[in-house]
Amino acid sequence: MDMTNKNSQSGFSVISLIVTILVITGIGLAGYYVWHKNHQQDKKQTTSKNESQSTQKSSNSQSASDPTEGGKYLVIKEWGVRFPLPPEFKDKLRYNTFGNTVVGETAVENGQNIQGDGASFTTTDLTANPDNSCELKEGETGGRISLFRAKEKSFEYSEYNGKRIDGMYYWFMKGNGGACSEDANNIDLVDKFVSEMRSALINIEKVKE
Repeated sequence: MDMTNKNSQSGFSVISLIVTILVITGIGLAGYYVWHKNHQQDKKQTTSKNESQSTQKSSNSQSASDPTEGGKYLVIKEWGVRFPLPPEFKDKLRYNTFGNTVVGETAVENGQNIQGDGASFTTTDLTANPDNSCELKEGETGGRISLFRAKEKSFEYSEYNGKRIDGMYYWFMKGNGGACSEDANNIDLVDKFVSEMRSALINIEKVKE
């Protein structure tokens, strides 16, 4: 009887030991699975972050070495700013700058004159006609649309036609007069040019260093 009880107890002890070992092994395997999964996920996130940083650095490096980014932007070197260049004006857009001149007023009526700088724009298509008023003259406003900048805000400035960059207000206005000539095709060219330039100039930004 005693031998039977001893054998039974011994059997239960072995089974308990096996169960304990299996439980510990299971917990260990589960813990390793969770750790491995998290480790792989962290590794993927780190790789993705490094790739993103590498892409950003490459983009910044390209902007610094070529601020036009392969002709996607027109850079006004004199001011250190740029804006997206409409594809149809690539290699055709021309500009001149003029400074220390009246570029606006502080109010619609009885406002004070604002001194600042300006840049005028035109295209080779618009200046192709010898009898036109869209040519640019050095040191003078001209073209069909002009960009101005000053430390003071002109009454013409608004969020729809300007931005503030490094303490300077930038805003654009359509040039005086109508088309460059009375030719209907030229009138259409001017309207399209002004429309495209408005969309481009509103996205003016500082050249990335």
